[in-house]
Amino acid sequence: MNKLSFILLNPFFIGLPISFIIILLLPHLFDKYKTELVYKKYLYESKVYFHDLNNDSYSEMIRLHYSGNNRFSDSMYIAPAIQIDSDYSVEKLPITVGQFNFNNKWFKIQQLYFGDFDNDGLKEIYFYTYRGDSLFFQSLDVFNRKEYFIETFICKFNYRNKFTDMLFGKICVDYDFNDDGSNEVIGTVIGAYSALPRFVFVYDIINDILYSSKTASINFNITDVVRDINNKIYITGNVSAPGNVKDSILSKIYFTDHSSWLVVLDKHLDFVFPPIENAGFTSSVNSYIKWEGGEVFLYTFFRPTRGKNPQLLRKFNLNGIEIFSKKFIDPIERVLISKFENNNKVLYIFERRSKTLYQVNENLNFTKTKKIKYRNIKLFDIDFDGSEEIFNFQEGEDYAYIYTSDIADPAKVEIKDLSGSFILSPCRFKDNSANFAIYSDDFVCFFKYFKNPFYYLKIPFFLGIYLLISFLFYIVMYLQRKSLQQRYKQEQKMTELELLTIKNQMDPHFTFNAINTASLVVYNEDKKTAYKFLVDFSNLIRNTLKNSKEISVPLKDEIEFVRNYLGLQQFRHDFLFDYKIDVSGDIDQNQEVPKMIIQTFAENAIKHGLVYRKEKGKLDIVIRSVVETNTMNRNRGMNNSAGLIIEITDNGIGRKKAAEIKKKQKISTGKGHDIINQIIAMYNKLKNTKVNYEIKDLYNNGKAVGTKVIVNIPVNHL
Repeated sequence: MNKLSFILLNPFFIGLPISFIIILLLPHLFDKYKTELVYKKYLYESKVYFHDLNNDSYSEMIRLHYSGNNRFSDSMYIAPAIQIDSDYSVEKLPITVGQFNFNNKWFKIQQLYFGDFDNDGLKEIYFYTYRGDSLFFQSLDVFNRKEYFIETFICKFNYRNKFTDMLFGKICVDYDFNDDGSNEVIGTVIGAYSALPRFVFVYDIINDILYSSKTASINFNITDVVRDINNKIYITGNVSAPGNVKDSILSKIYFTDHSSWLVVLDKHLDFVFPPIENAGFTSSVNSYIKWEGGEVFLYTFFRPTRGKNPQLLRKFNLNGIEIFSKKFIDPIERVLISKFENNNKVLYIFERRSKTLYQVNENLNFTKTKKIKYRNIKLFDIDFDGSEEIFNFQEGEDYAYIYTSDIADPAKVEIKDLSGSFILSPCRFKDNSANFAIYSDDFVCFFKYFKNPFYYLKIPFFLGIYLLISFLFYIVMYLQRKSLQQRYKQEQKMTELELLTIKNQMDPHFTFNAINTASLVVYNEDKKTAYKFLVDFSNLIRNTLKNSKEISVPLKDEIEFVRNYLGLQQFRHDFLFDYKIDVSGDIDQNQEVPKMIIQTFAENAIKHGLVYRKEKGKLDIVIRSVVETNTMNRNRGMNNSAGLIIEITDNGIGRKKAAEIKKKQKISTGKGHDIINQIIAMYNKLKNTKVNYEIKDLYNNGKAVGTKVIVNIPVNHL
């Protein structure tokens, strides 16, 4: 208990929680990475991207806007143009490379994509447009041809409630499908509520050839295009089951959107193996292809109809054979995420409810990475180092967070009024005036992202707070302790003075009795005995004077003092009694006891008991340790259970008869008991202990046969 109290009352322990609370309340001064909003620009009726188109390591601004004051509907932009600005900076006006108008209509929901099909180091811009019910694929070459060099018809589509019924997946221009030295374009067309068109297409720009997959009404969105060591191309993606195709059409379509499907296509857009069904409306399959040990494998997550179980994480080879499977029977919403770290693909399972990422290894075992702040994630490489950062956001919140590859030390980003359809672009400018930009609702916000120079001061600063708080507590507790010590010393001094005053009353009492004894011996003319008595008495007086300022003495000194005193009393009373002192061998006789605690009771035993006996009396003094007297104490009804027990037993006439004699003779001062009571009370106060005594009258068949005094000195004093 004392050890626990020492710990709990230690200022360095008390400083811990206080410092922790203060550190939590501090502003984010020591985040490893910081962001700063450096500029906010209004661009009316625009969509804004940043990308390095001319391979000079710096980003151009690509802005989709309108030629004139044309209004736009909820589903399309009218009479659009693309404007390119280079040498961009938030601190100066850029150089406009050109504005490229086009007559087709632009889908509001779709995005711009960038690629280098001819591998000349200059990126082209790729996007979808339409006229009437015809869907087109267009491309703009800004720095080489300086014009729209592609406008290719893809397919017919449907309208629903006078709006275009179309969705789009991403466009990829990174793979040469026919080995002619130029990359082909691969993209996805998805009818929203329409059964058709829904397909993946590949467009050969050099030969102006477009071919598509036979995926019927599968809602397919490309996630991965991978080439293996045998130069085979594999395409996979995410498939949902929106259940938008009417039942009357289902019988004509082999792959329905009332189920989701695991689909892998080859470079001819044929199925590598038959699609694997994940039955159920609102079910989904999301898939990625990953290199492992020179081979490629397919990782897929099968999520069943909403509210149903189980969810399945599955690993296949590219023959469609399952290698591993992991089952989840709880209702927690999960999604499989692919993230590039150091130019290598790393897979994670993201639990949306707990907002926790789990890294997935090749055996489908999980490693918990870390919880993030919100449920929504976008990936982007903010510093162009080959590792994607996580942009973690929630619409309606004032802040988003950027997590690095180790999912630690997030940087806080102010995103007030951010809409769900925002465009996030990493950017690099010559003057390093910004590192990324966020476009949302006609505003572009430019941010700097940098390593906090104060980050490495975090531990010393926090340690300094802890030491300062602990030191303040130490000073306060030290001053309190000094004040208490000073107060205690003053009280102790007063107690000592009171005790010495009482003791000074007692010493003359003892001296008075001793002088009476010496006078009696001289009166009887026994010179030899008188001389011996006076020598012993002088030794007794010397010991008394030696310890005159002490309120406690070693047990052995008290025993020696009592022996001398009892010897004198035997002389005085003509050996009217015998005495015996029995000390247990296991007692340390150097331990302190109250001064004259034994002598006082021995004196009373002689004066009030033994001197009135007709026969020779007996005085026994027994000193025992607690080990030997525990049971004895309980039998006597004493509460003390540890320390010394001193028993002074006489076979005198008893207290009752002695009181009667005392009342008649009136020869005693009567101060003995009063003084010892005061000494014990003051001693207990001074030493913070509980020395006590008990007096018992001894009887034999109802006749008084003596008195016993039991003195208890607790172990906490010893």
